[in-house]
Amino acid sequence: MIIAASRAILEIRPDAQLIIPEPWHANREKGFNEQARIIDTVLGRRDSHLGGADEFVTVVGLNHYRDTTLPPFHQLIVRAQQHWPDKPLWITETSGPPRGWQQAEWFWWMLAEVNLAKLMGVHVPVFTWAPAISMFDWVNEKKYLPNGIWKLDKKLNRAPNGTIVDAIHLAREYGYLK
Repeated sequence: MIIAASRAILEIRPDAQLIIPEPWHANREKGFNEQARIIDTVLGRRDSHLGGADEFVTVVGLNHYRDTTLPPFHQLIVRAQQHWPDKPLWITETSGPPRGWQQAEWFWWMLAEVNLAKLMGVHVPVFTWAPAISMFDWVNEKKYLPNGIWKLDKKLNRAPNGTIVDAIHLAREYGYLK
Protein backbone atom coordinates (compact mmCIF):
# COMPACT_ATOMS: atom_id res chain seq x y z
CA MET A 1 0.00 0.00 0.00
CA ILE A 2 2.81 2.43 0.86
CA ILE A 3 4.47 1.81 -2.52
CA ALA A 4 1.21 2.27 -4.42
CA ALA A 5 0.31 5.39 -2.43
CA SER A 6 3.79 6.88 -2.90
CA ARG A 7 3.62 6.26 -6.65
CA ALA A 8 0.16 7.85 -6.86
CA ILE A 9 1.23 10.91 -4.85
CA LEU A 10 4.31 11.47 -7.03
CA GLU A 11 2.22 11.19 -10.20
CA ILE A 12 0.14 14.13 -9.00
CA ARG A 13 2.84 16.01 -7.05
CA PRO A 14 6.33 15.11 -8.29
CA ASP A 15 7.82 17.52 -5.72
CA ALA A 16 6.06 15.88 -2.73
CA GLN A 17 8.11 15.08 0.36
CA LEU A 18 7.36 11.48 1.34
CA ILE A 19 8.08 10.86 5.02
CA ILE A 20 7.88 7.23 6.07
CA PRO A 21 7.68 6.85 9.88
CA GLU A 22 8.49 3.51 11.44
CA PRO A 23 8.92 2.26 15.01
CA TRP A 24 12.56 2.29 16.04
CA HIS A 25 13.32 0.38 19.21
CA ALA A 26 15.95 -1.44 21.14
CA ASN A 27 14.17 -4.73 20.96
CA ARG A 28 15.22 -8.29 21.65
CA GLU A 29 12.39 -9.71 19.52
CA LYS A 30 12.99 -7.59 16.40
CA GLY A 31 16.52 -7.00 15.24
CA PHE A 32 17.71 -4.01 13.24
CA ASN A 33 17.17 -5.60 9.83
CA GLU A 34 13.62 -6.60 10.68
CA GLN A 35 12.81 -3.09 11.91
CA ALA A 36 14.29 -1.64 8.69
CA ARG A 37 12.39 -4.09 6.46
CA ILE A 38 9.40 -1.87 5.58
CA ILE A 39 11.45 1.21 4.72
CA ASP A 40 13.97 -0.89 2.80
CA THR A 41 11.12 -2.52 0.86
CA VAL A 42 9.54 0.85 0.00
CA LEU A 43 13.00 2.06 -1.10
CA GLY A 44 13.35 -0.98 -3.37
CA ARG A 45 16.42 -2.23 -1.47
CA ARG A 46 14.65 -5.43 -0.37
CA ASP A 47 11.85 -7.47 -1.96
CA SER A 48 12.40 -5.61 -5.24
CA HIS A 49 9.58 -7.55 -6.92
CA LEU A 50 7.15 -5.36 -4.91
CA GLY A 51 8.20 -2.30 -6.93
CA GLY A 52 9.81 -0.07 -4.33
CA ALA A 53 12.01 2.81 -5.45
CA ASP A 54 14.35 5.35 -3.87
CA GLU A 55 12.04 8.28 -4.71
CA PHE A 56 9.26 6.76 -2.57
CA VAL A 57 11.04 7.83 0.65
CA THR A 58 12.26 11.40 1.00
CA VAL A 59 12.70 11.29 4.80
CA VAL A 60 13.09 8.34 7.16
CA GLY A 61 10.99 8.95 10.27
CA LEU A 62 11.85 7.20 13.51
CA ASN A 63 9.03 6.68 16.04
CA HIS A 64 10.33 5.78 19.47
CA TYR A 65 8.55 4.79 22.67
CA ARG A 66 9.88 3.28 25.82
CA ASP A 67 11.12 -0.23 25.49
CA THR A 68 14.61 -0.61 26.86
CA THR A 69 17.52 1.76 27.02
CA LEU A 70 20.03 -0.81 25.78
CA PRO A 71 21.45 0.05 23.38
CA PRO A 72 20.88 3.74 24.08
CA PHE A 73 18.55 5.40 21.58
CA HIS A 74 21.28 7.68 20.20
CA GLN A 75 23.15 4.57 19.06
CA LEU A 76 20.01 3.41 17.23
CA ILE A 77 19.81 6.81 15.51
CA VAL A 78 23.47 6.53 14.48
CA ARG A 79 22.81 3.01 13.16
CA ALA A 80 19.82 4.28 11.16
CA GLN A 81 21.97 7.01 9.58
CA GLN A 82 24.61 4.43 8.66
CA HIS A 83 21.93 2.24 7.11
CA TRP A 84 20.27 5.08 5.17
CA PRO A 85 23.14 7.56 4.65
CA ASP A 86 21.39 9.21 1.70
CA LYS A 87 18.14 9.98 3.60
CA PRO A 88 17.43 12.65 6.22
CA LEU A 89 16.31 11.31 9.61
CA TRP A 90 13.52 12.84 11.68
CA ILE A 91 12.13 11.81 15.05
CA THR A 92 8.54 11.62 13.83
CA GLU A 93 6.84 10.46 17.01
CA THR A 94 7.53 9.98 20.68
CA SER A 95 5.73 10.60 23.95
CA GLY A 96 6.07 9.46 27.50
CA PRO A 97 5.28 5.90 28.45
CA PRO A 98 2.00 5.08 30.19
CA ARG A 99 3.78 4.08 33.38
CA GLY A 100 7.15 4.59 34.97
CA TRP A 101 8.57 7.83 33.67
CA GLN A 102 6.72 11.13 33.75
CA GLN A 103 6.18 12.99 30.47
CA ALA A 104 8.84 15.63 31.20
CA GLU A 105 11.39 12.97 32.22
CA TRP A 106 10.88 11.12 28.93
CA PHE A 107 11.02 14.40 27.00
CA TRP A 108 14.42 15.33 28.51
CA TRP A 109 15.75 11.81 28.04
CA MET A 110 14.71 11.78 24.36
CA LEU A 111 16.17 15.26 23.79
CA ALA A 112 19.44 14.15 25.38
CA GLU A 113 19.57 11.04 23.18
CA VAL A 114 18.85 13.03 20.01
CA ASN A 115 21.50 15.59 20.95
CA LEU A 116 24.02 12.80 21.59
CA ALA A 117 23.31 11.50 18.07
CA LYS A 118 23.83 15.04 16.75
CA LEU A 119 27.18 15.20 18.56
CA MET A 120 28.08 11.97 16.78
CA GLY A 121 27.43 13.65 13.43
CA VAL A 122 23.80 12.74 12.70
CA HIS A 123 21.63 15.63 11.55
CA VAL A 124 18.16 15.33 13.14
CA PRO A 125 16.24 18.55 12.34
CA VAL A 126 12.76 17.39 13.45
CA PHE A 127 11.65 16.17 16.89
CA THR A 128 7.91 15.48 17.16
CA TRP A 129 5.99 14.83 20.37
CA ALA A 130 2.75 13.05 19.61
CA PRO A 131 0.01 13.36 20.44
CA ALA A 132 -0.30 17.04 21.26
CA ILE A 133 -3.54 16.33 23.14
CA SER A 134 -3.80 13.10 25.14
CA MET A 135 -5.77 10.36 23.45
CA PHE A 136 -7.72 7.18 23.93
CA ASP A 137 -6.07 3.82 23.40
CA TRP A 138 -6.07 2.38 19.87
CA VAL A 139 -7.25 -1.02 21.11
CA ASN A 140 -9.43 -0.14 24.11
CA GLU A 141 -11.33 2.99 23.08
CA LYS A 142 -12.51 3.61 26.65
CA LYS A 143 -8.98 3.66 28.08
CA TYR A 144 -7.71 7.24 28.34
CA LEU A 145 -3.96 7.67 27.83
CA PRO A 146 -2.57 10.88 29.36
CA ASN A 147 0.39 10.90 26.95
CA GLY A 148 0.04 14.27 25.24
CA ILE A 149 1.46 17.70 25.93
CA TRP A 150 -2.06 18.62 26.99
CA LYS A 151 -4.69 16.52 28.73
CA LEU A 152 -8.43 16.99 28.85
CA ASP A 153 -10.33 17.49 32.07
CA LYS A 154 -13.79 16.00 32.67
CA LYS A 155 -15.39 18.97 30.86
CA LEU A 156 -13.01 18.44 27.92
CA ASN A 157 -11.04 21.60 28.68
CA ARG A 158 -7.38 21.51 27.74
CA ALA A 159 -4.87 21.58 30.61
CA PRO A 160 -1.08 21.08 30.73
CA ASN A 161 -0.07 17.46 31.27
CA GLY A 162 2.21 17.70 34.29
CA THR A 163 5.32 19.77 33.60
CA ILE A 164 5.76 18.90 29.91
CA VAL A 165 4.71 22.39 28.74
CA ASP A 166 7.29 23.94 31.08
CA ALA A 167 9.91 21.46 29.83
CA ILE A 168 9.23 22.46 26.21
CA HIS A 169 9.56 26.17 27.10
CA LEU A 170 12.85 25.50 28.91
CA ALA A 171 14.18 23.42 26.02
CA ARG A 172 13.48 26.34 23.68
CA GLU A 173 15.01 28.83 26.12
CA TYR A 174 18.19 26.73 26.43
CA GLY A 175 18.42 26.27 22.65
CA TYR A 176 17.64 22.54 22.52
CA LEU A 177 14.54 23.21 20.39
CA LYS A 178 13.73 25.97 17.95
